[in-house]
Amino acid sequence: MSSCVPAPHRAAGHKVMASVRKSPSNEGFHHLGIDGVLRSFNSKREVVDYNQLSPEEVNDVVRGFKGLLDDEKFAEMEQKFKGVDGRKVTNEEDLLRPGPGVRPQTPQA
Repeated sequence: MSSCVPAPHRAAGHKVMASVRKSPSNEGFHHLGIDGVLRSFNSKREVVDYNQLSPEEVNDVVRGFKGLLDDEKFAEMEQKFKGVDGRKVTNEEDLLRPGPGVRPQTPQA
């Protein structure tokens, strides 16, 4: 019999993702920056909310992708975020307006 309960590694990631408010229009998205800050963006790509994640919380979010990415891509992602501590990002400008390399890429048409 199957269960609707997420796997433990996904449940922790979901809890972290729920720690930031969604865009009021519900047309936005969440993004974990390489700086360890989980940001919620609206449809205009403006930051609505953010959470500076601990290394453990970053790992929880990353582990949520296990099984969704092939093994090689997942290993790359794990390595990329290893030891990242979003609590070190304290400048409000960096939190609300992340720069290139941190900000999510604009989708190409």
